[in-house]
Amino acid sequence: MFILEWSLLGMMGQYDLAKKAILKYLVRHKCWNKKHTPIENIRKGFPKNLRGSKEVNKAVEELFAEGLILRKPTGHGLDVYLNSHKKAEIEKLTGIG
Repeated sequence: MFILEWSLLGMMGQYDLAKKAILKYLVRHKCWNKKHTPIENIRKGFPKNLRGSKEVNKAVEELFAEGLILRKPTGHGLDVYLNSHKKAEIEKLTGIG
C-alpha cells in the first residue's frame, strides 16, 4: 500500500513520509472520532521490513505528540483515530480534503 511512497525516501525525510502515509491511511478509512482502527492495521500497510522499524514507530509517536492522532484503549489492544479538532491541519499535510 505505502510501498510506492517509500521509494521516494531520498526526496523527503523518512519520518515525514511515514507520518504522511499513516495520516492518509486514517483519512481514507474515515477514522475520525468514534471510528478507530487497531494500530497494527496501520503498520501492515508498510513493507514487511519496515513494519516494526524505528522509523514507523517514531512517526506514530510523533503523531501522538503533535496531537494529530489520538489513542483509544480497547479490549483487544490500542486503537488510534484522527483528532477532529485538527482536521484542517491533517488535510493540509495529506493533500486530501
